[in-house]
Amino acid sequence: MNKTPPLTDDVLQPMLAAALYLTSAIGPHAITLNQQVREADQQWGRHAPGEFSSPFRAPVAEITRLLERYRHDGTPLPMLPGYLADNRLAAGWRPDDPLLTVGPGTLARQAGISQFRPYWLSELRAPIEAVVTAVGIQEMFARDGTLTERADGQGQVPWAAPLHRFQAVALVGVVRTAAAAVVAAVSGMRASELMELQVGCQLPPEEPLPGMARYRLAGKLVKGQPLGGTGDEWVVIEPAYQAAGLAEQLHDAPADGDLLFGRIAFPVRYKWFRNWVNGPSGQRLGLTPIPDYPVNLRALRRTLAIELAYRPGGVLAAKFQLKHIATATTEGYASRPGGAQAELLAEVNQHESERNLALLWEEFRNYRQGIMPAGPGARELTDLFAHIDAKLDPAEAAAPKIQRSDREILSLLTKRARVLHLGTSNYCWFTDPSRALCLKLAGDPAAGRPLIGMCDSARCPQATHHPCHRPVWAEHAEQTGKLLADLGPTRKTERKRLEAEYDRAVRVLARIGETAAAGEPG
Repeated sequence: MNKTPPLTDDVLQPMLAAALYLTSAIGPHAITLNQQVREADQQWGRHAPGEFSSPFRAPVAEITRLLERYRHDGTPLPMLPGYLADNRLAAGWRPDDPLLTVGPGTLARQAGISQFRPYWLSELRAPIEAVVTAVGIQEMFARDGTLTERADGQGQVPWAAPLHRFQAVALVGVVRTAAAAVVAAVSGMRASELMELQVGCQLPPEEPLPGMARYRLAGKLVKGQPLGGTGDEWVVIEPAYQAAGLAEQLHDAPADGDLLFGRIAFPVRYKWFRNWVNGPSGQRLGLTPIPDYPVNLRALRRTLAIELAYRPGGVLAAKFQLKHIATATTEGYASRPGGAQAELLAEVNQHESERNLALLWEEFRNYRQGIMPAGPGARELTDLFAHIDAKLDPAEAAAPKIQRSDREILSLLTKRARVLHLGTSNYCWFTDPSRALCLKLAGDPAAGRPLIGMCDSARCPQATHHPCHRPVWAEHAEQTGKLLADLGPTRKTERKRLEAEYDRAVRVLARIGETAAAGEPG
């Protein structure tokens, strides 16, 4: 039996949402920030050589010229990290000293002097204090204050507060971890395969059909391969492709053939990533906190395998995507020999049953709050809810010892949950194959499952529409409206068909809104 449990939605969803937000919204700023840190280290870093060594006399002229540039540009002086300011206080500095948080070492290196000698401060205090009064003191990096949309959609905020050097380096590291998490989570790479990705792994996108792109990453298979691995390619979605490109731009010295992520300890880096998301920086950007649960690359791979197995032909798709040698490995994902397929199917069916029951429970709660479904099958579904609701009336209880609880409601809903099938734009309640419109159109009225790809939910008596389907219908109406607007006057047949599609989408949208507001099924 596979001992690696898949990640639950309450962990996976906020983790992936935060990683995708960091790679898309914060990533471009992190590239600039990384370049600024590298340039600052080269020019005035702690180990950067000055133009000349520290003189014994105070370099008043050099420091004064530098201070005048700060005053002229209106740029705040560099600020010391908090722990160095604390060291000064412990050494006897006054808490109200205006120079307490000024970084004189950085000023000296910017003036071309290798080191600032403490006894110079008596001569330079007056000009430095004057400039502090004029322009203030601030952390050296991320001073631009460029606005970005919050992850929760609640307005715009600066993409980062001003940062000390070590904070800037930490933020770049968090974004690199986010990029690694996106690539691993949606590709299913093993740890060895993720760490074998190299700079330049982004292959040119292919266009198998007009308007459709296929993104690939070049990598190596290591497990079960000869020494040095075997070259291979990973087909990924666009966010993973872009995340790999972001990691390349955040590389310290990107050169073809260098490792993209290197030998990273992902569980450790993930803790830093989670702490940053849950801390003040992540919350300021509107990120959802991530539960304190260990996440590793094996868990991400296991979760992707199960998600693929939900879909038609998913076992075969997972075999190719996860690059397993034998289908039996994919079926059980390292389960016991001989029972792999049955165990995987049982696990998938269990997950599917739990998901369907949770969806039906949510719709029952919506019903009790007056939010009704729409669609041809809405009346039948609400009649079921009304029947269950009547059974829960305490006055109707057969005996005083009977207890009404959520568990009893779930048991009453379980039978209907077994016939629930999810469509892109509707729920299908496959209670009677002879009434299924998709089977009638296919000429196979005795099939055991609906042909969900042929579903016409606006006409099928077993289909319902719910508020969660509104975005799909709204997008369909919008896209159809654009096609109608672009259609030439000679395309009469096509216009007639698109107008019917558009009218149907508008009617469904209207019914979803009406039933949710009026409390009557439609």
